[in-house]
Amino acid sequence: MIIFIQFCPTNVEGYFYVHMPDYILGIYSETQTGKEKNAQEVCSEPKHKKRKGKTKALTFVSRDTFPKDILKVYGDEKQKMKLAVICGRVSLTSDCWTACTNEGFISLTVHYVDVNWKLQSKILAFAHIEPPHSGRDLALKVLEMLDDWGIEKKVFSITLDNASSNNSMQNFLKERLRLSNSLLFDEEFFHIRCPTHIMNLIVQDGLKVVSDAFHKIRQSVAYVREQSRTLQFFERVRNVGDIDTTIGLCY
Repeated sequence: MIIFIQFCPTNVEGYFYVHMPDYILGIYSETQTGKEKNAQEVCSEPKHKKRKGKTKALTFVSRDTFPKDILKVYGDEKQKMKLAVICGRVSLTSDCWTACTNEGFISLTVHYVDVNWKLQSKILAFAHIEPPHSGRDLALKVLEMLDDWGIEKKVFSITLDNASSNNSMQNFLKERLRLSNSLLFDEEFFHIRCPTHIMNLIVQDGLKVVSDAFHKIRQSVAYVREQSRTLQFFERVRNVGDIDTTIGLCY
């Protein structure tokens, strides 16, 4: 769950105004302490702009109370999500990447059909992962996430790209999930290779084959455009040979 919040400083130390979604704003109407209410009266509410005729919700909280309330909202929303995904089988997608700071991260997304027969996709976890990023380490991290959400016995399939570490990762996952006898169809559909990644690999290999031809075409077009005599020669050839020049080459 991702929450977008805008902080606005005040003239009372340790307090700030906050622009936040309505479902978070509602918790302060009942939980605001006497000290916070007193500070609310001392501070003058800053002016805030209107966007498209609507004014964002504005409230006043202390920096100590705010993190506790955010964690409470997260816990409540997480419990709702657990109840939603625990009813039936779920499919997973996961990916890893390295940030510009050389730190590794892993994400886990769940896909399921809700009670209204609508496909839902939710990000369950986005976590930092320590090196090495071996298949076993990745699998242990995914198992930790599944256990946290209580769906380790609800997994139908997991979609991964074609990295070699993912092959060993899914093998380790199958071995662990096999112990609970929760996999369906003799594990035939457990590991699904990402079709988009496969298509990207095909295109990259194809571009390697024609890259030399593309380079020669670009060089030829650049040469013709830069040399006025050559351009005039091509104009004469076009007029004599009645050549169709409506199709151009981009450079």
